[in-house]
Amino acid sequence: MILDEVDAGDKVLVYSGIHHAFSEYQQPIVWEGEFVRFETTRTGNYVHRAIGKRAVTVFLHAPWRGTGGYEDEMVHFGDGAIDALMLNRSGGPYAVGFDLGESPLGQLRIENAVYRYGYDDFRLSQFADGWIYTKPISEYEGVTPIQDWINESNIEIARLQMPNPAFRDAAIERFNAGIAEDADIPRRWGHLR
Repeated sequence: MILDEVDAGDKVLVYSGIHHAFSEYQQPIVWEGEFVRFETTRTGNYVHRAIGKRAVTVFLHAPWRGTGGYEDEMVHFGDGAIDALMLNRSGGPYAVGFDLGESPLGQLRIENAVYRYGYDDFRLSQFADGWIYTKPISEYEGVTPIQDWINESNIEIARLQMPNPAFRDAAIERFNAGIAEDADIPRRWGHLR
């Protein structure tokens, strides 16, 4: 569908999780702290192969997984360089976007995140084309989950649409608990304050 719209002459904005958004970047697969291979079948990878540099990845400022792998705890990428820069600037932090290919931030060397595996000298500009900074990670809040969002009337469609196979047979209570866990930013990212 994305390429159909592009072929029709339309510009397309796709909002997805970062692992689906990678265009030129190839995501490393890491097992027990060791690089295994690159993943090249993400949605953005397919689109990039079809239309080249017209496909870009823009990352919304968030923490990354540490060097232990995708189950490692979340870390400030680049040891918190962008948050530190914004928190220490005259007037304090403000929302801004960066073109990583054209800014010094794109040359920031990344050594503390799982995304560096397979790359000899991993720079932020290799990961994404743009970066949107809204505020320091320490100020992020979760949303308030809607009570009983998943219920008898929608559990079957929720199971069918859930990308996580572990939820394909999950009970209603597990769905609602999972939503609450994902929204609990202080629990998930509190150590990044």
